[in-house]
Amino acid sequence: MRAGHGTTFISGAPHRVGPGDVIHVPAGALHATIPDTGEHVELICFFPHPDLSHNVEESETELTIEEP
Repeated sequence: MRAGHGTTFISGAPHRVGPGDVIHVPAGALHATIPDTGEHVELICFFPHPDLSHNVEESETELTIEEP
């Protein structure tokens, strides 16, 4: 993660993230990164397949974050 703070969800488990963090997402794991309120997040992503359509699948699962 280049900048900002937020929460990354991997298979439903929340993980706090910030600048300098590296996030490994296992193949097939449902995941999302949500910035903290008022934060601007910059991520660098690497995908295993050059065709993005092979890497992305939409989910019906809704993520919610409880702000402190």
